[in-house]
Amino acid sequence: MSQKQQLIKELDAAIKGEPWHGPSLKQILKDISPIDAIKRPIANAHSIAELVLHILAWTEEVSERLEGKSPSDPNRGDWPVLDNTNAENWSRILSELMNAHQILINNIIDFPDGDFDKVVGNDRDAPLGTGISFAEMLHGLAQHHAYHAGQISLLSKFNQ
Repeated sequence: MSQKQQLIKELDAAIKGEPWHGPSLKQILKDISPIDAIKRPIANAHSIAELVLHILAWTEEVSERLEGKSPSDPNRGDWPVLDNTNAENWSRILSELMNAHQILINNIIDFPDGDFDKVVGNDRDAPLGTGISFAEMLHGLAQHHAYHAGQISLLSKFNQ
């Protein structure tokens, strides 16, 4: 399996497949209601909807880097502000996440094989995901998805 195929497999598993660590993000989110998405069962912690918007924002940012954009915080912000979550908005957020994931996969497919070892940005900045290779950045995004999927899974149990 090529590096490109492995990256796609890892990211697909995290979002909508069958990762070894448990359910995918899509599986975790499928039964979360708009009301539960905005609940804050732990004081000073992010809501499920805020976590999903954060995942969406970073998926878009990483995808844009593959298109040649200079690294920066996501256009939506690191932690996008949640305006209002009703059934329609929650459904839209989930749809945007799946669309952003597919755009990311398409950008990985189009990304030159020889560029995965090139460095993102100039200096190492862990929160910004720079100073590492494109391959490391993509593995990091899959890890980021798994980390926040675990948080969402725990928060959803508080809401039951």
